[in-house]
Amino acid sequence: MTRIALALLAVAGAVLFAGAAQAKAPPGGVDICGPSSCAHLGMADSEQLWIGQTSISSARVVPGPFYLLRWSWSPGEEDSAYVVLGSSAIRWNSGPGHSAGWSGLDSATLDRVRNLARGVDPYPTPTLTRVTVGGREVAEPQSYLQLFAGKLSFKRVGGRWWTVKLQSAAPSPWTDGSFLVRLSRNHPYVVINGMLFRLPRPIVQQARFGLALTG
Repeated sequence: MTRIALALLAVAGAVLFAGAAQAKAPPGGVDICGPSSCAHLGMADSEQLWIGQTSISSARVVPGPFYLLRWSWSPGEEDSAYVVLGSSAIRWNSGPGHSAGWSGLDSATLDRVRNLARGVDPYPTPTLTRVTVGGREVAEPQSYLQLFAGKLSFKRVGGRWWTVKLQSAAPSPWTDGSFLVRLSRNHPYVVINGMLFRLPRPIVQQARFGLALTG
């Protein structure tokens, strides 16, 4: 992965959140939901989700508790996004109000979300029910969350890569088919949404054979 490619990715991310920041919130507000209840955000509070965005420092958003946001721009039309609390990030799903993609949330906006959603339990860290590496199903899928524990790298790494697919019983930002993970066949690296991360060699070697990741 070249520095030029990384720079282009950063520019694309900046365009994404800058464009979304200029958008106005839906007039009906936004529902912020967990698995059993929702809280409603009026238009003024909802707008902070648009204007409180920041660039995201890396494309790795570690799996953890999250909220589902739902709103409508017009009757019969629903749009959605995910807020990942521990990573201070929001994943916009493709819809009429914005493009799909990740952006960050500033601390003030994240605090506002937490306060307004007080009493609404977030969705928990997803339980991985099935993981495949290069099409081969692995043992102990939940252990593959360790693929997100790497260190950001700007090294150029060539060779071939395996696609890693994560699945869970309930949808999540990492298991709904839009999160892209690739594992190097020859080097101790993983690519997550276009960014390169170095992993411990034992983790990579175990993943290549579909074994439980024990570190």
